[in-house]
Amino acid sequence: MATNGGIIGVAKTTISGGGGTVTSKTSSGAVTTQAGTRLVQVLVVAGGGGGATRHGGGGGAGGYRCVEVAVCGSTPYTMTVGGGGAGGTGHVTSPSPAGGTRGSSSVGAFPSNPITSTGGGGGGGNPGSPTANPEANPKGGTGGSGGGSRGSHDPSGMPAACTGNTPPTSPPQGNDGGKGSPDASPEARGGGGGGASAAGTAGGGACVSPTSGGCGGDGTANSISGSCVTYAGGGAGAGTNVGASGGAGGGGNADGQAGASAGTANRGGGGGAGGHGGGQEGHPGAAGGSGIVIVKELDKASGVWSMQSQFSAKSQGTWPS
Repeated sequence: MATNGGIIGVAKTTISGGGGTVTSKTSSGAVTTQAGTRLVQVLVVAGGGGGATRHGGGGGAGGYRCVEVAVCGSTPYTMTVGGGGAGGTGHVTSPSPAGGTRGSSSVGAFPSNPITSTGGGGGGGNPGSPTANPEANPKGGTGGSGGGSRGSHDPSGMPAACTGNTPPTSPPQGNDGGKGSPDASPEARGGGGGGASAAGTAGGGACVSPTSGGCGGDGTANSISGSCVTYAGGGAGAGTNVGASGGAGGGGNADGQAGASAGTANRGGGGGAGGHGGGQEGHPGAAGGSGIVIVKELDKASGVWSMQSQFSAKSQGTWPS
């Protein structure tokens, strides 16, 4: 006879026995699950967008998604890690692109539930006039997070809604880039790129000074790797002579007097924008950071315990309160 009076409940069963194994992919390739794994947690961060040149907008952070996915054991799944977008290299009189380019998407190719994060939008470039640089994108590019808009030397030529933006992704992967500011007091200032958890701030805002570009939006912290790491911060926009800070999570800084800094590799940060101070016509924007895919193979039980086990644990004083 059972010691609990003969009443025996359903025994706890193992649903997934992944053992908490973590695989980080910093370049594209396959992840093969263990035999007992049936459930994984997956972090998918795309490449960040590149920052623009000549007081342009900061690059948007790569799209950020973290979900649980049902899998089969002993099965390879292909992971694609997106690269960062290039920074803008041109300026007012150059035929080269002044705006940053979008980062590449990262993908966890699970047949039951493909997980795609979209590359961050490039920072909006400054053509200086309506026809000087047709490759420039005044409005920050769309992406996982939007790129910041450029500043302008011609207030009358500013787009009516000169803000970065994100596409209608579902679920959302990031936030809008910041609005650019016209050449009023005393210089044009680009907006910051959006981040995973916050939008980029407007050029000339309060994040640094009234003459600086906008700061990048902050990314999102995640401990899937075993350490708490922040991913997908937006790149900073640039003023003529005053830089700004990228968002937490690998967003690149902007420097009005010198070159901007790139988004951090394998964090999906947006690249910082370039100013045109220090006697330079236009400092180049910086590249966005590459993305990452992290797969954690989960342990999971049914959550049901036999009454025999519960009775024994209570008798020994080890049953959790």
